[in-house]
Amino acid sequence: MRTFKWITMFILLMVTILSGCMQNEQNSADSVEQLDQNEVKEFIWPESTPLEQGLNEEKLNLAEEQIKANYTSLYSLLIIKNGYLVYEKYFDWKNGETTTGVYSITKSVISALTGIAIDQGYLTGTDQKLSSVLTEMSEQSDPQKMDIALHDALTLSGGLATVDDDFENWIVSPDYLQFAMDKPMVTAPGAVFSYSTGLPHMLSAVLSRTTGMSTKEFADKSLFGPLDIVDYQWQQDSTGMYNGGTNLSMLPRDMAKLGYLYLQHGKWGGKQIIPEAWVEESTRKQINVDANTDYGYLFWIKTMQDEQGNKISAYEANGYRGQHIRMIPELNTVIVITSDAGSSEVANTDELMEKYILPALR
Repeated sequence: MRTFKWITMFILLMVTILSGCMQNEQNSADSVEQLDQNEVKEFIWPESTPLEQGLNEEKLNLAEEQIKANYTSLYSLLIIKNGYLVYEKYFDWKNGETTTGVYSITKSVISALTGIAIDQGYLTGTDQKLSSVLTEMSEQSDPQKMDIALHDALTLSGGLATVDDDFENWIVSPDYLQFAMDKPMVTAPGAVFSYSTGLPHMLSAVLSRTTGMSTKEFADKSLFGPLDIVDYQWQQDSTGMYNGGTNLSMLPRDMAKLGYLYLQHGKWGGKQIIPEAWVEESTRKQINVDANTDYGYLFWIKTMQDEQGNKISAYEANGYRGQHIRMIPELNTVIVITSDAGSSEVANTDELMEKYILPALR
């Protein structure tokens, strides 16, 4: 009888232990599942053939022949159509694993981060003055500098003399921000477009100070991270500030992610990364550059023309000597081009896109 009692107690004890183990396993499984949901998933572009997405392969082949014959400074050409990678070619010694300097495409990244910072409450809006964050601007002799707003920096109309006219000295200066702020005022803030790499760098400083993170850390958290952009390089000045106007290097496939993010109104994987309203404001005319060119918030507004003479609206981030992320909403297309900025040949990449790539898209 006593033996039976001990056996019964042993069985009950084992049941209790096993039950606890099973519960622990279930809790562990729940934690892993929750972790998986919160992790940034590796993104691989879904691929399709040009024909399946409505491209003209004969004209696409002609474009490739033209690149090899007449646009020899190109490193890469990628086309995203309807969310699929339909064309990916690398030239010279480049490949898909090699980052390329995208130069002023950096400015468009700063635009995206500014919109995100406003949405997250770090900044109050585009009418906020840079001097409210960059308080050292009060030490400048010209009081007009205190009136430069985020809008003016985003539209390259801050009124300061451009650092690009003195780029060699700016890029080797120990403090890019101070160099840019020290430039004299030549027009009233917001009045005239004047291309300047210094203004987006001032935005980089604003982002860093208001978020409490470096510009790169904020990008990793709020933009690059969600897009699984991890393989890139970003230059800093001697103070540690990340260059807001140039000298970001990226993979072409990652450039395409930024383009498609904008094409999808700031949404990625069902999540709103950039506010939709900011995407719309950034990619419409905010200021006139010249008789044929308009500018948004650090994005160029483009008009293309097809073989029949029809005008097609587009916008793009572009960089020095042939770096492009061009979005064509009407055709649900992103075109990515990278080029050898040091080449003796200056390829007319706008001509390439309009004369040879656009006809293949329709």
